[in-house]
Amino acid sequence: MAANPIPPVPDVHGEQPRLPSEAVPELYRQILDLVAELERTGHRREAARRRSAAIAAYSRGWNEASRRRLEHMAASMTQRLAGPTVRDRLHLG
Repeated sequence: MAANPIPPVPDVHGEQPRLPSEAVPELYRQILDLVAELERTGHRREAARRRSAAIAAYSRGWNEASRRRLEHMAASMTQRLAGPTVRDRLHLG
């Protein structure tokens, strides 16, 4: 019995749906950019922790589960970066 293929994932920019194997490398690159921004804004420990988690997710396989894990990580990091930075909090106190 053949396994069901993983359905393509719709692209956020309205382009043709993409397979997880196409989306995972892009998400990983986005996360590395977000990690760099975390470091730049003073969140070095968190950046190191999230980099390690991204590497682990990327290394497990380029499948739907990895895509979802990386999407969740990117959204969480984007939300984190939208809040006040460590430097901002230090200057407020």
